[in-house]
Parts: sequence; structure tokens; C-alpha cells
Amino acid sequence: MGDLGLEENDFNHHDGDSSDSEDCEDWEELDDQRESVTEAFSWFRSKGEKGSKSADWSRKLEKMPLYPGAQLTYGESMVLIMAFILAHHLTSSAVVALLTLINLHTQWGSIFCASKYIFDKFFSLMNLTFPVTRHYFCRACFKNVSSDDKNCKACNSDLSSSKATFYFLEMSVLSQLEAKFRRKDFYEAIVQQRQRLQKKCPTAIEDITDGLVYKSIHELQDPRNISFLMNTDGIKVFRSSNYGLWPVYYSINELPFSMRTRRENIVFAGLWFGDWKPVMKLFLPPLVRSVKALQNGFQVSTPNHGTFDCKAYLLACTCDLQAKALVMDMVAHNGYFGCAKCLQKGTHEGHRHQFPCDADDANGPLRSNAENMAHGREAFNQKSTVYGIKGPCFLNEVDHFDLIRGMSVDYMHGVLMGVTKALMNLWFKSDRKNPYYCGHHLPEIDSILQTITPPMDIHRTPRGITDHMQHWKASEFRSWLLFYSLPIMQWYLPNVYFENYSLLVTGIHLLLGESITEDNISKAEDDLRQFVEGFQTLYGSKLVSLNVHNLLHYAQTVRELGPLFGHSCFFFEDINGQLLKLIHGTQAVEEQVLRAVAILQKFSEVGEDCFVRGTDARKLYDSLSKAAATPEERSNFTELGHGVYSVGSLKEEKSKPDGTYNTMKKPHMEALMARVDFLPERLMLYQRMMKNGEMVHSRLYTRPYRHNSYTITYTLPDEDTGFGEVLYFVQALTRTCGCLTQTCQCGQVTARHFALVQCLEPAVPSPDDSENASSLFSVPHIHKCKKTEEFKAVKLNEVVGKVVSLFLNGNSYLATFPNRMEKD
Repeated sequence: MGDLGLEENDFNHHDGDSSDSEDCEDWEELDDQRESVTEAFSWFRSKGEKGSKSADWSRKLEKMPLYPGAQLTYGESMVLIMAFILAHHLTSSAVVALLTLINLHTQWGSIFCASKYIFDKFFSLMNLTFPVTRHYFCRACFKNVSSDDKNCKACNSDLSSSKATFYFLEMSVLSQLEAKFRRKDFYEAIVQQRQRLQKKCPTAIEDITDGLVYKSIHELQDPRNISFLMNTDGIKVFRSSNYGLWPVYYSINELPFSMRTRRENIVFAGLWFGDWKPVMKLFLPPLVRSVKALQNGFQVSTPNHGTFDCKAYLLACTCDLQAKALVMDMVAHNGYFGCAKCLQKGTHEGHRHQFPCDADDANGPLRSNAENMAHGREAFNQKSTVYGIKGPCFLNEVDHFDLIRGMSVDYMHGVLMGVTKALMNLWFKSDRKNPYYCGHHLPEIDSILQTITPPMDIHRTPRGITDHMQHWKASEFRSWLLFYSLPIMQWYLPNVYFENYSLLVTGIHLLLGESITEDNISKAEDDLRQFVEGFQTLYGSKLVSLNVHNLLHYAQTVRELGPLFGHSCFFFEDINGQLLKLIHGTQAVEEQVLRAVAILQKFSEVGEDCFVRGTDARKLYDSLSKAAATPEERSNFTELGHGVYSVGSLKEEKSKPDGTYNTMKKPHMEALMARVDFLPERLMLYQRMMKNGEMVHSRLYTRPYRHNSYTITYTLPDEDTGFGEVLYFVQALTRTCGCLTQTCQCGQVTARHFALVQCLEPAVPSPDDSENASSLFSVPHIHKCKKTEEFKAVKLNEVVGKVVSLFLNGNSYLATFPNRMEKD
């Protein structure tokens, strides 16, 4: 990035003439227009059919001010209210009350209408829907029927009862893709992602597009084509019933990771609902036909790249163990041959199914797609299970899709909610006689957790284990596994168990990296194999569940599908949560879901088209929809270089008569002068900066509660990576125009920006260390440090990023993030 400079005139703002006639409103003309839409209100109150005339009325209403002098148009008002409803998950009765309340606050003669019926009808004209196909089936024989049939043609069952049939919904994937490509940012983001900067390592795996499965589909080398990661899982809607939903989602792998996880970019393919699990032989075929049609090509129109033919391919699928068994039509995780990756049979004992670790071939023999298809055909012909396969999987009909290699081993459910949670239950909730039991130390451990102040990237501050572990989310188990557990448990877990556990932490951290080399994968593969073998020895073969066994397959999954974060269920679970919040009441749940999905995907387009950027209405909309403004649009952000911004006001640091400063101490100034290449005439201090979308605080910024976003790692020229706490950020300025007078107005200024850092140095072993200290020192992403009185001025482009800091027994334990992609 080089030195970050800032010209003095960058602070200048050119204000336009506020009296410009273009901004004035002719209210007499507006009154005439208001009268002309009286007919529109009459139509809205009627139950007329949609048509071109009604759409024209709707467009007129959208642009009408609510009343003379109003800050909002009718359309802006409606969209802001909908954004408020979505942000705060209002019930139908709350929406009625809100509309009535707003109406009471508007002046007499306003065109705001408090009717919820009219409110809903307004949005029904905005095309917030996609084509939906309902597939009806006879509940007795599972044969396809029509909604008008009175008797099943296959089994002659009476279909007059509502319980005699069931149906599921298929939403047009093609229509959703066409709408996404029409957006300004969508295909442009795909193009930029394909042309992204050079990889950190040319041969490393940094995304799902670097995996062997992606590279095996030659058509995906064409920049116009895209691929899907599929997910499906059950969602329980009501606590008092077994009614549930099974949505099918596709994420688009060619988008940047931050975009492919957003709700408006997820494709909603289908929905099964009811009080029983989906019948995949009925649910999957329509979805398969849809994907096969997309592989043949379809035409899309883009704002900046014209119209072209695109093809979409199903690349991979990620699910939890239960959903995976349904999709693959194989036995569940607690059955013989329940592993989707290999042919390990396992054993059954004491109401548990185990996969004892065979030292010769612990993760084999591996399944292949061709072999799996043969097993499916054999199972179908013999009406029996063959190597765990119950029958053919319809996804095998999709060209280029490899069911075995393309089926992810999801680390969210497997490692976090599976192995990590199981280990914590063993340590804290098992029999007190077990040598690994640490439950009697829980008060101390809970107390330590309460003192941890993670960076703002980890939204959930640690909760105690005793009272809250049963409510922990997967992200909390992730923070425990990767950052908190080893520094804490070194004092309580016996050495042999601690050494074994450290292998799990190290292996998963490596496979979650942003840039994973083959050496990293081999190291992780070896660590996880040793962990599984040691786990069986230490805890007993009865506890080697499928989740533990699957650790042997994670390394190969990374080779085939990229880093674990790229194909986890985390962001799909987030979409499920958003979907549930839009369901109110028990009536017509599927219709509520369809409306919710349409709003989740298309409402952002409405907001983009409705508001002018920079207005107060747009700022409120962005706040409600959590569509954060870009740094360039924020008034307190100043660009210093590509992707680097100072945040907040800059305060001049003035010297005292004795030559000292209020904030900058003598060692601070010495550190700054060692790095700056001129004698500063002015010093400006600020508290925050953003680099590549990551916000870094200083110790001067005291607003965050229970968060530490000022402990960082940095890399200086010709030095190893260092750690420290940012005390403040400083801008050093000097004039470069050559003028000798103090009143120079040339404006030629050179600026340099630094983070003034108090260094943390590696702590040497001491007699006070735990018995597990040597094992902890061998974990590469955790560093034991202590604070020093050494200070360094670090250029902003030398800041690598924040770290997770734990302060225990007088030392800081710093854990680096495996990647900057995953967010809580």
C-alpha cells in the first residue's frame, strides 16, 4: 500500500446552492396531482384486479408527498414502515397499531392511510413475488394428484378431506436468478471476484472455487457461468406442535463470501411443510429438473455487461447428519455404514453406535460416486439396504454433480455442536470419578469467562458454562474451541487430555484458514487422526460417534471443497432464523413463508430504487435494514488509502510550554520519530480506523463495553510478526510547498498515519506455568505474552488485524483468527 498520505484539501467540502430552483416544489401543481389520484385511492379501497391502470396509480402515489411540506413521499413512507416491521418483527396487530399511531401524527389532509389492507395492497403491486408451483400428492400412496382430483387415480383414495393430500412448494429458481442479475451490484461482484487480486499463495486453497470439485467442472472456467451450494434442514415453527418447515436454499459460489451469505443473494428453491419429514423421492425430482434446465443455459440481462447466456451447476451440498441421511437416502448416523464418506461399518453397543478407530484404515475404504450409484440400484432391486444405502438418490441425475465428493462434512454441526459440546459435557457434567472430570472447577472457569473481552468481531460475549451452556449457540462453541478453551483449561485438564484436545483445536484452526497450503492440510490431517486415536484411548471406544469419526474426513473435504467456513451451515442457519421471525400466527404458514422469502430477497431492491442516497430517509432505511452505508458515504470516515479510513474526528495534539504533550509521552514521540521521514509540524490524534472492512479501536476509544478491539498483530519490515495494544492513532503533517511564512495557504501537505502501539512480547517459561504450558506453546495460533514499556509506531498498512486477548495470571494469551471471512 505504501505510505498513506492525505492532502490538506481533502478536508474541503463544496456546498451547493441551497436555493437552486430544481429543489423547489410547486405546491399548486402538487395539489392538482393529489386530486388526480383520488381515483387511485378508490381503487385501493376496492377489491379490483391488478392491471396496468392500477400500476400507474400506484406509481403516482409513490411520488406524492404525504402532505404539503412533508419530508417523505407516500412510497418512501410505506417502504420505511415495512423496513421497521421487518427490523422489529412486529405482529399483525402491532402493525395495525403502528399505522394508526402514525396516522394520528400526520396533519389533516395527509394521504397517509392507516388501513393495513391498503398497506398490504400497495406492496402487492410492487412484484415482491416469484412464480410458485404446488406439487400435490396422495397421502396414502404418494402418487401425484391434481388439486381438483376427488379421488386418487392410483389407489382410488378419497381426496375430499384436507388430510388426504399434501403438497410442497417449488419456487422458480430461474426467475430469482434473472432478478438478481438485473441488480446493479450482483454480476459486477462476480466479475470482480473472478478478477480478484493475486492469491496469497498460488497453490493454496482460499475458497470453494479452489477445490478439486470446482476445478473438475470445466464449464465453470467460463466467467459467465455460476454454481450452487445447496442446503436443506428442518425448522420447528411452533413450540406446542411438531409442525415444521424444510426449505431448500442455494448459495452462489462465485460471489464474494460476504455477499453470498446475504439473504437477498440466497436462492430459495423449495419448501416442504407439515408435521413429518420430507419424502425425498417426491421432494427432490422437481428441484433436480430445475437444476438440469439451468445447466442447459438461460439468458440474463445485466446493467453493465449486457445480455448473455449463463449456465448454473449444482456443485455441492451441506447439511447436518439427519438431513444428509434423508437427502442421500441412506441410514442415519446411528446405523451401520452410516458414514457418507467411507464404508466403515461401525459397531453397536449400549444403545450407541460407534466407529472404533482402525489404525490401518481408520477413514476407509472411501466411497465413490459410481459405487454409491451401484449400491443405490442394488438396494432398490433387492428392497434392502446395501452398505447403508437405501435406494438411488435423485441428485445423482444432475450432470457433473458428485454426491460423495460434493457432500460437505459440516463443521458447525459436526465439530462445534457435536465434538466440542460432547467434550464439554464429559469434562463438566460426567461422573465425578472420571479422570478428566473438571466440574468442581466450574465456578473458577465461569469467573474467567466473565472477564474475557473479545473483539467486536465476536458479537456474543462469553457466558458461563454452569447456567448457560445448554443455551450456547454454535458461534459460542466456536469461540470456546478456537480461542478460550486452551488458555483456560491448561490449569484444570490433566496433561494427557489437554495434549489430545490441543490436536483438535490446531487441526480445525488450520482447516478454517484463509489460505490453506497442502502442508497445512497434511498437518491438520495428521493432528485430527492423532486426536481421534487418542480420544478412543482416553475416553473409550463407546464414545467414538460419527461426529468424532468424521474428523478423519475433514482434510480431504477441504481439498475437494475449500476451507471449512466456505461450505458450513452457519449462514443458512442465519437465514432460517430470519425466516422464522417473519412468521406470525398459525394460519396459512406456507403463504406467510412465501411472502417472507419474497420480502427477504427483493425488499432491498425496493429500498435502493425508492430513496436518494445521503438523505435522512435513506439513512433511516439503511439503519433499519442493516444495509450499512459504504465508508465513503459516512460523514465521519476519511479515506487515507485504498481500503483504509480514519474514523471519527481528528484532534490536534498541542505541546505544553515545557515541550511535553497531553497524550503523547516521550517514549511515544521517540517511537514516532523513528518511523517518520520528516519533522512533523502538526500532530493529529484519532481513536479508530478501518482497514479492508475491519474496524480497529484504540485504548482512547472507551465506548465499547466488554469488547477489546485494540489488541492487534502487525508486521514490520525485516521483523517477525509482533503483538501490541493500540494506544491511539496519529497523523503527522508537514508542509512540502517550500514557503517560509507561517501564513502559507498553498495547501501542499505531506501526511503520515501510524498506530502508536504498546508492545507485547513473548513470555518465557516460568515456575508458575501450568503443567500444560509446554503443550500450549506448541499451538501455533495461541501466544503467551506480557506487556512491556516498549512502544512502536506502526504504519496502518502494517497492521495485520485484531486478535482475541485473554488475561490470566498476569499474562496475556493472544489467539489469532483463522480467517477474516466468518462473522458472528
